[in-house]
Amino acid sequence: MESSRRLHVNWKALEGAAHGKRPLIIRPNIQGLFTCPVRLCLHADFKSSRGLRKHISNKHPWYYYFDQQPVVKREEMEKAIPKKKAVTAGKPAFSLEEGLGLRFVLWLCTSCGGGKNRKDARHIAKRAMKFFMHALGNNEGDR
Repeated sequence: MESSRRLHVNWKALEGAAHGKRPLIIRPNIQGLFTCPVRLCLHADFKSSRGLRKHISNKHPWYYYFDQQPVVKREEMEKAIPKKKAVTAGKPAFSLEEGLGLRFVLWLCTSCGGGKNRKDARHIAKRAMKFFMHALGNNEGDR
């Protein structure tokens, strides 16, 4: 799993990358430990091949396509980041200020309706009203 705070680099798309992903051959040393095959890696040896495989996937993902880590310009990777937008942002929904929407929010706040606080109840109700609007095929806007 890759951290969302790290820049994602598509190593196989870079110039000079191997045509396919390099097979990772992992063999224990004399002590039965697994050493990272990356030349300048200062990480201690691993007790399992799984630990080493995870280490390479997380810390050295370039190793599958290159012998040495290529120089990558940070600016180019930042430009390649797709901007995420919420799928439901801006979608029409029935109103929570009157009618069914208001009654649903009030019901969610009661002990028999889930005992939600007002903020959580409004969030749940807004999602439900968007679903209802979509299910009814009525995309005219807030009601």
